[in-house]
Amino acid sequence: MSKTPEDFIEPKNLRFLRLLVTVLTITMICGIITLVFLIVIKMKDLNNDFSINIPKEIILPNDKVAKAFTKGTDWYAIVTESNEILIYDNNTNTIRQVVKIK
Repeated sequence: MSKTPEDFIEPKNLRFLRLLVTVLTITMICGIITLVFLIVIKMKDLNNDFSINIPKEIILPNDKVAKAFTKGTDWYAIVTESNEILIYDNNTNTIRQVVKIK
């Protein structure tokens, strides 16, 4: 390899490019650190106490097979394979309404 001569003068464009690359590198490092910091802060603030109270046992009538489940404020519903929606009362676990899907 050849060494650069002592009287070598760096072109202004090359010096400017080196400065731009250095500033971009520092900016990207600061940005990534900021993103990681914000993600960590937001993860701590998440309320992990949210849970859905699903009944331990749901008795479906007449050999119905469940396909889907959804929950409202005082009710929950089961969609069956026979295209019916069975709406149950959340407190008594009894069927409140049956909706047939056409």
